Amino acid sequence: MLQIILFALFLTLLPASLGYLIVPGGEEETGAYALPAMWCAGFAILMALMHWPAVLAILLGRSLTELTALWVVLVMLLFVLSVIKMLRRRECPYMLIGRYLKGITFPEIAASAAVFAHAAVTAVFMHIDDDDYAFVANATTAVDTNRLLAVIGGTGKALTTYADEGIDRIVSSPQFAFYAAVSKLFGTRPAALCHTYLPPVLTCLFFASFFILGYVLFKKDRAKTGLFAAFTFLAAMSSYYAPYTAGTFLMVRSWQGKAQVVGMILPLLIALYLSVVQNGEMRGRDVLICVVLLEASCLLTSMGAMLAAAEALLLSIVAAYMNKSVRTVLYTLPALLLPLATAVLYLKVGG
Repeated sequence: MLQIILFALFLTLLPASLGYLIVPGGEEETGAYALPAMWCAGFAILMALMHWPAVLAILLGRSLTELTALWVVLVMLLFVLSVIKMLRRRECPYMLIGRYLKGITFPEIAASAAVFAHAAVTAVFMHIDDDDYAFVANATTAVDTNRLLAVIGGTGKALTTYADEGIDRIVSSPQFAFYAAVSKLFGTRPAALCHTYLPPVLTCLFFASFFILGYVLFKKDRAKTGLFAAFTFLAAMSSYYAPYTAGTFLMVRSWQGKAQVVGMILPLLIALYLSVVQNGEMRGRDVLICVVLLEASCLLTSMGAMLAAAEALLLSIVAAYMNKSVRTVLYTLPALLLPLATAVLYLKVGG
């Protein structure tokens, strides 16, 4: 029972606390969607904190237990910093839910109802195991052996070179290690985690990101935000005409890194740079959010990291042109070093 409670807190209150460190809670800056923005940013922080520790643990032959312990320490350090910030400012980000509920519009309610209904479907009725060879098999093997990629999860054979079986892309973007660590912490199996427990949460996470994007795009017009989210939901729902469309990943294959890049990282990046245009400048907090999003994308998928980096660079150029300030591009460049390092690692371990 304790593990269930802690798991629920891990999925809800903990990410919001971590996101509180980098997302402003002021009414003028984030408005009604402050708490959803914190929740999304907090999930990105959880993923970002796992990336390089997992890469180093794989390359140095460290155990899953050691990786999990290091990750927990990093997460708890940031959580303590968040609590200190709350105490100093005498505010609680969880109470921002009242700001969201106050003034909620019918389009927002309708879009949210559709999202919650689909979240229930993903948990109860939809169990797709596409690409489990890469994602779940290696996470399961790590949990069972307490070793990271010493054995190829899909075949059970000892790993001799990272170029075998596409393992190179898993080394550079070890999302499986995130699932293995969460499974180890909360006493569940990676298959159940990926196919039952996480999909409804990821569905809400994805569409929270689209709500945030709509809120920025339509300059805090909540009715238009709800209509935008509803349209996005319908477009994604209608896209299952092929197994590899963005909508298919959003609605059906949410546990995969590609889905999380499409469903969370990319819309949040667009929202970030839209806000930069509206504010007329890119501030230090914006740079930090960009760093977190791009580092999270590095954990999820190497190709997705390149896509997110390209999007950030393009959006920074557009924002710089609209604001008539080259500093937006200059401030974005340091964040691009993270996907670049991931690309170099991918090429090196695959060579």
